[in-house]
Amino acid sequence: DKSITVIDAATPGALAWKAQISLDGQPEGFAVDDGRGVFYTNLEDRDRTLTIDVRSRQVTRTWVSGCGEGGPKGLALDHAFDFLFVACGDHVMVLDAGHDGTRLSAINVGDGIDNIDYVESRHELYAAAAHAATLAIAHVDRQGGLTHLATVATVPGARNAVATNEGTAYLTDSSEGKILVVA
Repeated sequence: DKSITVIDAATPGALAWKAQISLDGQPEGFAVDDGRGVFYTNLEDRDRTLTIDVRSRQVTRTWVSGCGEGGPKGLALDHAFDFLFVACGDHVMVLDAGHDGTRLSAINVGDGIDNIDYVESRHELYAAAAHAATLAIAHVDRQGGLTHLATVATVPGARNAVATNEGTAYLTDSSEGKILVVA
């Protein structure tokens, strides 16, 4: 319904509706910067990335993602550098979230990206491409530059990598009902 619902989880075991934020498009993905009070989301059908102030629940900035017709997918955040990683269908870009959303770099990883993960302590980005059947791992430097570290063959359909602080990645393989582990 082109909105984000805010749920109150303050009482254990009792989630409660708190608010609804209406948007101009279909939200997809999110990242949260608790320290700065910012919630990031994409508008998949409008090719936009938004910043929302968590206190006022208002959109404060809108950036053209440049992902094209498929729109932006997942998001990840480097809190220390204030970089926002935006996943497109076949690449991931780094935006300067602390300033004006300037595109700092991008890396092609293959077709079929959905959600991504970032391990801040390692400065490593993990992006699984379901159609390409690969997991790409990249390093980000202090200027927001991405450097390819590795590409690991996975299986068709494997996506949504989640990585640990040690660098182990877990990917969903929904066609087989499995979780793939890449150490």
